[in-house]
Amino acid sequence: EQFETPTINAPEGKVRVTIKSGSAQSRTSVAENGLSTTWCNDDQIAVWASNGSANVLNAQPFKVFYSQGNYTEFTTDITPMGDGTFTYYATHPLPATISGTTATFPIESVQQGSFDGTNDILVAYPASGLALENEDAEVSLTFKHKMHTLRMFVPDDVEGMGEPIRRIDITFPTQVVGDVSVDYTSATAPATLANGSNTVSVEIPEGLSASSEAARKYAYAIVFPATMNESDQITFTVSTDNYRSVQSFGARSL
Repeated sequence: EQFETPTINAPEGKVRVTIKSGSAQSRTSVAENGLSTTWCNDDQIAVWASNGSANVLNAQPFKVFYSQGNYTEFTTDITPMGDGTFTYYATHPLPATISGTTATFPIESVQQGSFDGTNDILVAYPASGLALENEDAEVSLTFKHKMHTLRMFVPDDVEGMGEPIRRIDITFPTQVVGDVSVDYTSATAPATLANGSNTVSVEIPEGLSASSEAARKYAYAIVFPATMNESDQITFTVSTDNYRSVQSFGARSL
């Protein structure tokens, strides 16, 4: 998909600047094949820029301006940053709260089943570059996903429940949704989870029906990376308009 945000002049005293991302794994929405990903037109990233002694950008929102294939540009209007070289950091989505270098995001316990990036936390590897308003500046970010994604479908070669699935409740032996915190300066530092819940519920208003491998239909749940013992159980409660089925399976490290 190719899209471009309409151009509007920057306000007086501001400059319009751009940051790029050219990495295929740095995207937030799964395409129809259930595997490849794309940025969404309304995606925003938060960007910090440090000159070594202070931040000149603090969680500055950048919005997708142009995207095609693996290449995406994010843009925003800022006060000129000044001379020098800066270290750039970024997250997706915009954090709910920030304390020091810790950014926190609420991961919903009730999700809508589509992989639209809402709960997909990404942290960029630090990148160095000139001030963004400098015509020689070339800042490109590569992001790392901090969450895990469950992809669910109903094969057309098995006996199902006879009608579309409207809701899936998944109960884990450990907490998998809640307030997720990351260090925005380190893409490799482990995330942490607080105020969590063991259950994630996936609501599918349009229904999830059986589909063939050639035209597979999926529902998704995004959860915190959890380590479990193989003896632990994950319980799936699947509901249609008229039926309900409960099954448990042995867990492993997600």
